[in-house]
Order: sequence, then C-alpha cells, then structure tokens
Amino acid sequence: MALAKMSDADRRIIFECLTAVARGPFFSDGELSILFGLDRRELLSIVARIPRLLDSETDVGRAVGHTLLDLLSYPHGKGNEWSNWISVTPGEVEQVAARWRALQAPIVYESFEVIGPARFADRYYRVVGYQVRGGGSGWGCAVWSSGRWLSPHDGPGCHAIMAAIPASLDELLLAGVDCSPIPNDYDPFSAW
Repeated sequence: MALAKMSDADRRIIFECLTAVARGPFFSDGELSILFGLDRRELLSIVARIPRLLDSETDVGRAVGHTLLDLLSYPHGKGNEWSNWISVTPGEVEQVAARWRALQAPIVYESFEVIGPARFADRYYRVVGYQVRGGGSGWGCAVWSSGRWLSPHDGPGCHAIMAAIPASLDELLLAGVDCSPIPNDYDPFSAW
C-alpha cells in the first residue's frame, strides 16, 4: 500500500501519469497489452477509480509500476506531448517513481535461466529469465560492457538473442565475458 504512504503531491503526479497512459497518445493498445499485461479498458477502469486506488490490488500495483517505468524508459516517441498530460518534468516523475519503489516489498526470485550470451556486432548479449516467488516471471536483456552486464540501450531484443546461436565458452573466455552462474541474490533489474 505504497500509495497510502505517499504525499498528496506524489499521488497527484502518479494519478496524472496513469491518466496519461490510459487516455493519452503514449502507448498503442498493443504496447499497453505487452508492456503492462493490461489492456486499455482495464487501465481506464483503474483510472476511473482515482483517487480511491489501492496499489495492494495486483492490477493497480502493476499499472502504477509500469506507468512509472514505461513513461520514463520505453521509447514511446511522444515527449513533445508530455506537458499536455503531465504537469511536472520527467525528472520529477523519476523522483516520485523512486519513492514509490522504495515503499515496495522486496521481490524474491525463485530461479534464473540464462540464454546466450550471443554475439551481435562485436558485443555479447544475454537474456536472463526469472521466476518470482509467489508467481510471476519475466525476461530481461543484458549486454557485456565495461567488464559487467548492463541494460542495453540498443542492439537486438530478447527474441533475437534467444534465437541466436550462443557463443562458445572458449570465445567468451577469450573476450573476457563473465560466464559464471547467476548467484541466488541476483537482481535482474540491478543493471538498469
């Protein structure tokens, strides 16, 4: 119930962002469904309940989390529309998002699966699949850069990496790519 613990100003910003996502031009119906796991009708239903939202409800928590993440990081190409929908800067939304995330219970991961690494244009990419304790799963891409695995800002997506032939262990060792197993305390979002 992070929303209940946040200031009125933070809640207002979150509600503006939710409304912008549900009613605005930032995401197509297909993007909403893929990114949020909710369709536009479901998001509009959540927005209709503002300000009486409880982010302890799974769909509301998912909508808030994806709104704060995807408005800031997904390349929707609608930055010139921002001020028509949201009264604060992306930097201020980022600060609100950090405060909301800090109030979330920690995620406990059950298991990890690494696919790759595969080489694309002299860079090595991998996909890490994860299972969350209590339900949920996902995939994340990473690129080997500066001696560590980082979130890529370009390059192939998860599907291309998973379809590629993995690099050989000898090639990875020669290139200095970390091939060690994923540790139990790994956070798939730490590279972001």
